[in-house]
Amino acid sequence: MNISIEKLIECGLPRRGAGKWIAQLQELGIIADESARWKTIASQLLTPDIPFSIHELLYEQNYKKQRKEQLPCPAWIPSVDEIQKTHLGEWIKKEGFSC
Repeated sequence: MNISIEKLIECGLPRRGAGKWIAQLQELGIIADESARWKTIASQLLTPDIPFSIHELLYEQNYKKQRKEQLPCPAWIPSVDEIQKTHLGEWIKKEGFSC
């Protein structure tokens, strides 16, 4: 992912935190699978107090290739435990399927 400190600041991230974010994003850039990388970004970096424009920027940059090829780009990738706690997970279990 090629994101500049200036772009992070423009999207609402405080200047003092932007350098740290760039370093973390570079480390996460080694994850080849876009979905796995997004799951890590979403769980380790993105929180409700981070401006939505940052969420959107990282999502778009993470899935740049997949979006160009019109492939699926999941925003939420739940764990098996999370799936099992949903109504859909309960229904799946009731019907005898596994998650």
